[in-house]
Amino acid sequence: MINSCGKYGNGKQRLQLMPLFKIDFEILSEITNITLIGKVKNPGFRAYLNRKFGKAAWHYKKGNAKILDKETQTVWRVEIHFCQAHGKAKCHFRVKYKIERIYE
Repeated sequence: MINSCGKYGNGKQRLQLMPLFKIDFEILSEITNITLIGKVKNPGFRAYLNRKFGKAAWHYKKGNAKILDKETQTVWRVEIHFCQAHGKAKCHFRVKYKIERIYE
């Protein structure tokens, strides 16, 4: 059982899942090839989404998009993960994989 401080009852630290790339980016194209990954089951994260964007049944989704990396000013085609609920806008974007660099 995980308690509020993020540790198991036996004192072991739980694995923290972090995005592969922590970059500041801007989405340049529509997100294509959208597929459902699963429901948001983490109660803390679900509460955060409900508080910030409104109460709904949230789902994890993934797709491909073209982004601009603001640090290096390069354009990439990436796999992006995000959350979305029925009738709500897409939110909480995370870049998971850089697929290819686009030269323009």
